[in-house]
Amino acid sequence: MRRFAVLVAASLIFPISARADDTSRRAKAEQLVAMEHLEASINKASENLAARMDEIADHLVGNSPTADQKAKIEDFKKQVSKSLDTNFAWTAMKPKVVDLFASNFTEEQLDAIISFYKTPDGAALLEKLPQINAQFNQLGTSALTNMSAEMQKSLHDLQQSLGVQSNAPVVVRAAPPANSSKTTPQAEGK
Repeated sequence: MRRFAVLVAASLIFPISARADDTSRRAKAEQLVAMEHLEASINKASENLAARMDEIADHLVGNSPTADQKAKIEDFKKQVSKSLDTNFAWTAMKPKVVDLFASNFTEEQLDAIISFYKTPDGAALLEKLPQINAQFNQLGTSALTNMSAEMQKSLHDLQQSLGVQSNAPVVVRAAPPANSSKTTPQAEGK
């Protein structure tokens, strides 16, 4: 009977301990997310996506849209904005981002990362990472731009060898520079 009481007591204590560990790990993950300024990154990505969707919608009607087309485009833009606010705003994304960090790092790892970010070297990394990421994106954009014509020809050759006729040409474009309002590399038409 005593053994049973010990087992019951242990089963009650361990879940509480696990929940406390989870709460602590989530709090540390949230601290790390704040240190990495991910809110600003998410907000910028949302702005870029909205701008890209606006550009696409405006492109669909050309330079001389009718009043009806303008109204439909404005309705579309409002739908996009509402969808972004619901699904991609920081308030929607933050719990998911915190979950990513909390589920991929142990509490000890989170402690170590946070401690590192508080050092001069860690602070320098945090400060320079956005610039490095922008430069990395520019490298990728440049590489895609350089190979765009080659890819265009390869896609055309593939269509011909497959005997497939496309209603729309396949256009491979590189993404705009990271500091513009545009987003990622695009493959248009299929």
